[in-house]
Amino acid sequence: MRFCPVLKGLEQFFSRIPFPFGPFLGIMGLLRNGFLGVFSMMEELIELILPPIIGVLELMGIFVVAWSAVHAFWEYLENTFLHKNFALQYHLANGLATGLEFKMAAEILKTVLVREMTELLILGAVILLRALLSFLIHFELRATQHEETPDGKA
Repeated sequence: MRFCPVLKGLEQFFSRIPFPFGPFLGIMGLLRNGFLGVFSMMEELIELILPPIIGVLELMGIFVVAWSAVHAFWEYLENTFLHKNFALQYHLANGLATGLEFKMAAEILKTVLVREMTELLILGAVILLRALLSFLIHFELRATQHEETPDGKA
């Protein structure tokens, strides 16, 4: 059975604990093996439950981004043809930032399932890029808010 890095480290820790005292050897060995059984069960539970949660978070992010894009396009049409004055850039950027937060949550949960260093490096790069995008979108939101009001108050 393949262990995730945290559980692998705990397994190594408990397997190296010396128990030189005769009467306690049986009890401590049983406890140590019991802990390893619990860790094994926890790993299986994590591997079973986490992928659907990650999938749901990814879908939520996709839905928020898609809905924001459709809504911003609708506001764009109203601005163009009905001469309304919607702040569609602000609403689109806000929706993109929210969708990106859901996607970031899914990426963070994926770190639990990482098995190799190359996977961890790729996942770290994806998280870094998404965090940078989120920062830029929030910066754009703040700049848009200050442009809309002359005194800079939102």
